[in-house]
Amino acid sequence: MWVEIENQIPSKPITSTMDHSGSEIDMKQRPNNSSHVVDHTQYSLTKILTIWALVAIPMPVLAFVIAPMITMAGTPSALITVWVLLIGGMVWQFILSAILLYRELDQFTWQAIKGRIWLQAPKDPHSGMTNYKLFWWLVPAFLFYAVVEASPAGIFIGELILIPFPILAELPVLELSALAVPELEGSWWIVGLAVISCLFNYL
Repeated sequence: MWVEIENQIPSKPITSTMDHSGSEIDMKQRPNNSSHVVDHTQYSLTKILTIWALVAIPMPVLAFVIAPMITMAGTPSALITVWVLLIGGMVWQFILSAILLYRELDQFTWQAIKGRIWLQAPKDPHSGMTNYKLFWWLVPAFLFYAVVEASPAGIFIGELILIPFPILAELPVLELSALAVPELEGSWWIVGLAVISCLFNYL
């Protein structure tokens, strides 16, 4: 008898079930709404360093190596050239980020992207419920930043950074106020350049 019962048990795993209406649901085809990420494994150190290099190295090379080779330093045109090259670097960072997200996500949708980059409302760590009041923590954070930036402490911190990296003191200072010259009067296209710069700076 036990042999007969054992022979009647299916050897394949259950791949379907019945819903409340009696219809069969294929478990293999059910979407997993809890996560859109295919690979949850941590990046290797080599991959992390490679991504960092691809993101961080192009912009200083474009601004402080390529730009001086194609324009004369200290002129408004040189500043605009550096600005355009920096925008090109930001566009490259955006493209690289999109490529990485596309490779990681099962569904390349806005909802999936928001979950992957943590673009979500703050949640209470105890209840797990959305709590918009937690945004108020940004107020003291911004105030602290403003105080440090406007005080001598900001200059002191900047000087501390130069101790391990003294080459930073030799880099040219990029001031957009240098574009306020008569030859650029009426150049409204610079406003468009500023908009593009702001857009890709925060994407």
